[in-house]
Amino acid sequence: MPRYRRRTGSYWSRSDVGLQRALRHIQEGRELSALLGGTDNTVKKYLFNLSSTELGKILIEYGRLHGDSAREYAVQTLPRWRDGRVTMSGMVAERLYRLLPPTMPIGIKFDIAEELWRHVGPSSSRVIRFGREASNADLVRLGA
Repeated sequence: MPRYRRRTGSYWSRSDVGLQRALRHIQEGRELSALLGGTDNTVKKYLFNLSSTELGKILIEYGRLHGDSAREYAVQTLPRWRDGRVTMSGMVAERLYRLLPPTMPIGIKFDIAEELWRHVGPSSSRVIRFGREASNADLVRLGA
């Protein structure tokens, strides 16, 4: 028997409950993206541009970590994530964010680290002036 949730005198159908879950997952994805300063989009873009061989390896590892049903869902949904027909949930985005960076080229890792630093690191508007003759030690002392 289907389960329905009561809402202010009326009943939600199963599709309404499914819609509410989907909206919650989308919101969780937005919250994760805000927390990560949008760097999750860099990870997703990397995933979407992998060769089929590289993607296969990533999906095998994803399945090993999160189960065959999670891997199968990712395989089936990947084309729709790629073209924007489906929004990736926060849970899946977080899993990929944990999985992919170790496999990424160092340049992309540095880009992600730089963006994260800009997002969560301390900011400063301090101006330091120095002459051509300044040594590295002088610059370090000025910056401290």
